[in-house]
Amino acid sequence: MKLNFFASISDAVEYMASEVLSTLRSDLSRMNFVRRDFFTDEDREEMRARIADLKQIIPAVMAAFAEPEAPKQPEPFAAPEAEQGYVVEYTLPYTHRVQVGVYAPNAESASKKAESAFDAGTIWDNTPEMPLLFDDFEEDGNAGVALEFSVVSKGCLPAPDGSVLVEKRNARARSCLKAVAEMRIAAAMQIAKE
Repeated sequence: MKLNFFASISDAVEYMASEVLSTLRSDLSRMNFVRRDFFTDEDREEMRARIADLKQIIPAVMAAFAEPEAPKQPEPFAAPEAEQGYVVEYTLPYTHRVQVGVYAPNAESASKKAESAFDAGTIWDNTPEMPLLFDDFEEDGNAGVALEFSVVSKGCLPAPDGSVLVEKRNARARSCLKAVAEMRIAAAMQIAKE
């Protein structure tokens, strides 16, 4: 992912976290002074609790977006006697299908615009001029065919590949952001009641 302003995703997340906290503190200040008559002590206490919760989870959010550490060798599994470790794999044929909306005078121009956006790395930017309509991996024609499993190595099992670590980090990050977003939405809804 190419960022236009921030040096890294963690820089962007740190900025978002500080902005959310700043906004909530500002909301609390308005609840305490300018709009005091519109809010109860319970409302103000709830906002303080939200701020405290966010301050508590921000380190976890930042850790979720931190660059993954080098893979560590897992603790050796005590395999039963007379058994060895094997790496077994299967593959499925997939197609990465992406669809974008393109405004152009004709089909050829539309294709060229999309290709240029791909080459520039901007095809996934989801802009009004070129909205991202579909982006997914789809299984190719072999659906229903029995999978073939094959041994690719024997011996000590290796540490998980970086792809596994990135997916784990992304899953943690999505969970943290979801929690942050849910708390912010609740605050926005409360302020909207004014």
